[in-house]
Amino acid sequence: MRRARIYHPDLDHREAMLSDDESHHARDVLRLRPGDEVELFDGARRIAEGRVIAASREGVCVQIGAIQTVSARRPPRLSLAVCPPKGDRQQLLVEKCTELGIEAITPLTCVRSVVVPGPSLLNRWRRWAIEACKQCGRADLPRIDSPTAFADLIRHRSPSPTLAIADAGGHDPGVFDKLAGCGSDDILLMIGPEGGWADEEMTAARAAGIPAVALAEDTLRIETAAIAAAAVFAARRVQERSLQRPPPRSDGSHG
Repeated sequence: MRRARIYHPDLDHREAMLSDDESHHARDVLRLRPGDEVELFDGARRIAEGRVIAASREGVCVQIGAIQTVSARRPPRLSLAVCPPKGDRQQLLVEKCTELGIEAITPLTCVRSVVVPGPSLLNRWRRWAIEACKQCGRADLPRIDSPTAFADLIRHRSPSPTLAIADAGGHDPGVFDKLAGCGSDDILLMIGPEGGWADEEMTAARAAGIPAVALAEDTLRIETAAIAAAAVFAARRVQERSLQRPPPRSDGSHG
Protein backbone atom coordinates (compact mmCIF):
# COMPACT_ATOMS: atom_id res chain seq x y z
CA MET A 1 0.00 0.00 0.00
CA ARG A 2 1.40 3.39 -0.98
CA ARG A 3 2.21 5.70 1.89
CA ALA A 4 0.27 8.94 2.20
CA ARG A 5 2.10 11.89 0.65
CA ILE A 6 2.34 15.17 2.55
CA TYR A 7 3.72 18.50 1.40
CA HIS A 8 6.16 20.32 3.67
CA PRO A 9 8.53 22.94 2.23
CA ASP A 10 11.29 22.47 4.84
CA LEU A 11 12.86 19.05 5.27
CA ASP A 12 16.04 20.26 6.98
CA HIS A 13 15.00 19.43 10.55
CA ARG A 14 14.43 16.20 12.45
CA GLU A 15 10.77 17.03 13.00
CA ALA A 16 8.19 18.89 10.94
CA MET A 17 5.08 20.60 12.29
CA LEU A 18 2.72 20.60 9.34
CA SER A 19 0.82 23.65 8.15
CA ASP A 20 -2.85 24.01 9.11
CA ASP A 21 -3.96 22.79 5.67
CA GLU A 22 -1.65 19.78 5.70
CA SER A 23 -2.49 18.97 9.32
CA HIS A 24 -6.21 19.01 8.51
CA HIS A 25 -5.69 16.76 5.50
CA ALA A 26 -3.46 14.33 7.41
CA ARG A 27 -5.58 14.19 10.57
CA ASP A 28 -9.16 14.57 9.35
CA VAL A 29 -9.08 13.27 5.76
CA LEU A 30 -6.36 10.61 5.77
CA ARG A 31 -7.04 9.75 9.45
CA LEU A 32 -3.33 9.43 10.20
CA ARG A 33 -2.33 8.59 13.74
CA PRO A 34 0.98 8.42 15.65
CA GLY A 35 3.14 5.65 14.24
CA ASP A 36 1.77 5.87 10.70
CA GLU A 37 4.41 6.12 7.98
CA VAL A 38 4.19 8.87 5.37
CA GLU A 39 6.20 10.37 2.54
CA LEU A 40 7.07 14.06 2.70
CA PHE A 41 7.97 16.17 -0.33
CA ASP A 42 9.14 19.77 -0.40
CA GLY A 43 8.08 20.66 -3.96
CA ALA A 44 11.73 21.20 -4.91
CA ARG A 45 12.52 17.56 -5.85
CA ARG A 46 13.33 16.32 -2.34
CA ILE A 47 11.34 13.55 -0.71
CA ALA A 48 11.73 12.08 2.77
CA GLU A 49 10.57 9.14 4.80
CA GLY A 50 8.37 10.24 7.67
CA ARG A 51 6.53 8.92 10.70
CA VAL A 52 3.67 10.67 12.49
CA ILE A 53 4.60 11.35 16.10
CA ALA A 54 1.66 13.54 17.14
CA ALA A 55 -1.79 14.25 15.73
CA SER A 56 -4.03 16.58 17.70
CA ARG A 57 -6.18 19.66 17.23
CA GLU A 58 -3.02 21.72 17.63
CA GLY A 59 -1.54 20.13 14.52
CA VAL A 60 0.31 17.13 13.15
CA CYS A 61 4.00 16.57 13.78
CA VAL A 62 6.09 14.22 11.66
CA GLN A 63 9.53 12.80 12.31
CA ILE A 64 11.73 13.18 9.23
CA GLY A 65 13.89 10.25 8.15
CA ALA A 66 16.06 9.58 5.12
CA ILE A 67 15.93 12.20 2.37
CA GLN A 68 16.58 11.70 -1.32
CA THR A 69 16.63 14.12 -4.23
CA VAL A 70 14.77 13.29 -7.42
CA SER A 71 16.57 14.12 -10.67
CA ALA A 72 15.46 17.29 -12.44
CA ARG A 73 13.33 16.91 -15.54
CA ARG A 74 15.49 16.93 -18.63
CA PRO A 75 14.73 19.48 -21.34
CA PRO A 76 12.74 20.16 -23.33
CA ARG A 77 10.19 21.25 -20.73
CA LEU A 78 6.78 22.76 -21.43
CA SER A 79 5.31 25.83 -19.73
CA LEU A 80 1.94 27.41 -20.42
CA ALA A 81 0.87 31.05 -20.56
CA VAL A 82 -2.91 30.73 -20.30
CA CYS A 83 -5.81 33.15 -20.25
CA PRO A 84 -7.64 31.78 -17.18
CA PRO A 85 -11.10 30.33 -17.78
CA LYS A 86 -14.04 31.07 -15.52
CA GLY A 87 -14.88 29.30 -12.28
CA ASP A 88 -14.12 25.68 -11.51
CA ARG A 89 -12.48 25.10 -14.89
CA GLN A 90 -9.35 26.78 -13.48
CA GLN A 91 -8.93 23.98 -10.96
CA LEU A 92 -9.25 21.33 -13.64
CA LEU A 93 -6.61 23.09 -15.74
CA VAL A 94 -4.10 23.43 -12.90
CA GLU A 95 -4.59 19.91 -11.56
CA LYS A 96 -4.35 18.05 -14.84
CA CYS A 97 -1.46 20.09 -16.22
CA THR A 98 0.41 19.47 -12.96
CA GLU A 99 -0.16 15.73 -13.31
CA LEU A 100 1.14 15.88 -16.88
CA GLY A 101 4.43 17.48 -15.86
CA ILE A 102 4.02 21.14 -16.85
CA GLU A 103 7.00 23.21 -15.75
CA ALA A 104 5.11 26.45 -15.07
CA ILE A 105 1.77 28.16 -15.58
CA THR A 106 1.56 31.90 -16.23
CA PRO A 107 -1.85 33.62 -16.16
CA LEU A 108 -2.01 35.59 -19.41
CA THR A 109 -4.00 38.81 -19.82
CA CYS A 110 -5.23 39.62 -23.32
CA VAL A 111 -7.62 41.95 -25.07
CA ARG A 112 -10.53 39.56 -24.47
CA SER A 113 -9.57 38.29 -21.01
CA VAL A 114 -12.43 37.81 -18.56
CA VAL A 115 -10.41 36.67 -15.50
CA VAL A 116 -7.30 38.34 -14.05
CA PRO A 117 -6.22 36.35 -10.96
CA GLY A 118 -5.33 38.27 -7.82
CA PRO A 119 -3.09 37.02 -5.00
CA SER A 120 -5.81 34.97 -3.28
CA LEU A 121 -6.72 33.14 -6.49
CA LEU A 122 -3.06 32.46 -7.30
CA ASN A 123 -2.68 30.95 -3.83
CA ARG A 124 -5.56 28.63 -4.64
CA TRP A 125 -3.80 27.66 -7.89
CA ARG A 126 -0.71 26.77 -5.87
CA ARG A 127 -2.83 24.73 -3.46
CA TRP A 128 -4.43 22.83 -6.35
CA ALA A 129 -0.97 22.12 -7.73
CA ILE A 130 0.15 20.74 -4.37
CA GLU A 131 -2.87 18.45 -4.16
CA ALA A 132 -2.21 17.20 -7.70
CA CYS A 133 1.42 16.47 -6.81
CA LYS A 134 0.28 14.44 -3.82
CA GLN A 135 -1.98 12.36 -6.00
CA CYS A 136 0.37 11.70 -8.91
CA GLY A 137 3.66 11.26 -7.04
CA ARG A 138 5.34 14.32 -8.53
CA ALA A 139 8.24 15.68 -6.43
CA ASP A 140 8.52 19.17 -7.96
CA LEU A 141 5.79 21.78 -7.86
CA PRO A 142 5.04 23.62 -11.10
CA ARG A 143 5.81 27.31 -10.84
CA ILE A 144 2.74 29.55 -10.70
CA ASP A 145 3.78 32.93 -12.04
CA SER A 146 2.24 36.36 -11.65
CA PRO A 147 -0.17 37.52 -14.38
CA THR A 148 1.59 38.78 -17.50
CA ALA A 149 0.18 40.85 -20.36
CA PHE A 150 0.32 39.35 -23.85
CA ALA A 151 2.15 42.40 -25.20
CA ASP A 152 4.77 42.22 -22.44
CA LEU A 153 5.36 38.52 -23.04
CA ILE A 154 5.94 39.16 -26.74
CA ARG A 155 8.04 42.25 -26.18
CA HIS A 156 10.36 40.87 -23.50
CA ARG A 157 10.70 37.29 -24.68
CA SER A 158 14.18 35.76 -24.64
CA PRO A 159 15.63 33.08 -26.95
CA SER A 160 14.73 30.47 -24.35
CA PRO A 161 12.11 29.21 -23.91
CA THR A 162 10.90 28.83 -27.47
CA LEU A 163 7.59 30.68 -27.75
CA ALA A 164 4.57 29.28 -29.61
CA ILE A 165 0.92 30.30 -29.81
CA ALA A 166 -2.10 27.99 -29.86
CA ASP A 167 -4.55 28.85 -32.61
CA ALA A 168 -7.22 26.78 -34.35
CA GLY A 169 -5.95 28.11 -37.67
CA GLY A 170 -2.34 27.28 -36.92
CA HIS A 171 -0.50 26.98 -40.20
CA ASP A 172 1.82 24.21 -39.04
CA PRO A 173 -0.03 21.37 -37.25
CA GLY A 174 3.26 19.48 -36.88
CA VAL A 175 5.12 22.26 -35.10
CA PHE A 176 4.51 20.63 -31.73
CA ASP A 177 6.38 17.52 -32.85
CA LYS A 178 9.21 19.71 -34.09
CA LEU A 179 9.40 21.68 -30.87
CA ALA A 180 9.10 18.62 -28.64
CA GLY A 181 11.89 16.91 -30.54
CA CYS A 182 14.25 19.87 -30.61
CA GLY A 183 16.41 18.44 -27.82
CA SER A 184 17.38 21.26 -25.50
CA ASP A 185 14.89 24.10 -26.04
CA ASP A 186 12.21 24.62 -23.43
CA ILE A 187 8.82 25.68 -24.77
CA LEU A 188 6.31 28.30 -23.64
CA LEU A 189 2.91 27.86 -25.28
CA MET A 190 0.38 30.69 -25.16
CA ILE A 191 -3.31 29.76 -24.96
CA GLY A 192 -5.84 32.51 -25.55
CA PRO A 193 -9.21 33.54 -24.07
CA GLU A 194 -12.64 32.12 -24.79
CA GLY A 195 -13.31 34.82 -27.37
CA GLY A 196 -10.11 33.96 -29.23
CA TRP A 197 -7.07 36.09 -29.96
CA ALA A 198 -7.67 39.66 -31.07
CA ASP A 199 -6.53 40.51 -34.58
CA GLU A 200 -3.78 42.77 -33.25
CA GLU A 201 -2.45 39.96 -31.05
CA MET A 202 -2.17 37.51 -33.94
CA THR A 203 -0.57 40.22 -36.05
CA ALA A 204 2.00 40.85 -33.32
CA ALA A 205 2.70 37.12 -32.98
CA ARG A 206 3.24 36.72 -36.72
CA ALA A 207 5.47 39.79 -36.84
CA ALA A 208 7.59 38.29 -34.06
CA GLY A 209 7.93 35.01 -35.97
CA ILE A 210 6.08 32.99 -33.34
CA PRO A 211 4.80 29.68 -34.78
CA ALA A 212 1.08 28.89 -34.47
CA VAL A 213 0.05 25.48 -33.17
CA ALA A 214 -3.26 23.79 -34.06
CA LEU A 215 -4.07 21.40 -31.21
CA ALA A 216 -7.23 19.93 -32.73
CA GLU A 217 -9.44 20.14 -35.78
CA ASP A 218 -12.12 21.98 -33.81
CA THR A 219 -12.07 24.93 -31.41
CA LEU A 220 -11.14 23.88 -27.86
CA ARG A 221 -12.06 25.45 -24.56
CA ILE A 222 -9.17 26.97 -22.64
CA GLU A 223 -8.69 24.15 -20.16
CA THR A 224 -9.11 21.51 -22.87
CA ALA A 225 -6.41 23.16 -24.98
CA ALA A 226 -4.04 23.34 -22.01
CA ILE A 227 -4.57 19.70 -21.08
CA ALA A 228 -4.30 18.57 -24.70
CA ALA A 229 -1.00 20.39 -25.14
CA ALA A 230 0.36 18.99 -21.89
CA ALA A 231 -0.74 15.46 -22.83
CA VAL A 232 0.84 15.61 -26.30
CA PHE A 233 4.08 16.89 -24.81
CA ALA A 234 4.12 14.35 -21.96
CA ALA A 235 3.50 11.46 -24.36
CA ARG A 236 6.31 12.67 -26.61
CA ARG A 237 8.71 12.87 -23.68
CA VAL A 238 7.87 9.31 -22.63
CA GLN A 239 8.37 8.12 -26.19
CA GLU A 240 11.73 9.89 -26.47
CA ARG A 241 12.86 8.46 -23.15
CA SER A 242 11.92 4.92 -24.14
CA LEU A 243 13.85 5.28 -27.40
CA GLN A 244 16.95 6.37 -25.48
CA ARG A 245 16.96 3.33 -23.20
CA PRO A 246 19.44 0.61 -24.18
CA PRO A 247 17.88 -2.65 -25.36
CA PRO A 248 17.67 -5.46 -22.80
CA ARG A 249 20.82 -7.56 -22.64
CA SER A 250 20.61 -11.07 -23.97
CA ASP A 251 21.75 -13.93 -21.77
CA GLY A 252 22.84 -15.88 -24.84
CA SER A 253 20.16 -18.53 -24.51
CA HIS A 254 18.02 -19.64 -27.43
CA GLY A 255 14.33 -20.40 -27.32
